Amino acid sequence: MILSPILFNLYSECLTKEALDGLGAFNIGGQIIQTVKYADDFVLMAKEETVLHGMIDKLIEIGSSSAWK
Repeated sequence: MILSPILFNLYSECLTKEALDGLGAFNIGGQIIQTVKYADDFVLMAKEETVLHGMIDKLIEIGSSSAWK
């Protein structure tokens, strides 16, 4: 079993849920989409550039907090 990808997925899922709650989203087929994840990459999606910048700033803030180090 390879642990690193599993840990990355857990970390990124928790991080994005906490950081992006209530920010930017697309409704595609009845599903609310904020991120698209593939392997060790993820794409943020927002309808406006300012919202996207807010999402990035929030991810940086949450990711650099002591709880995530």
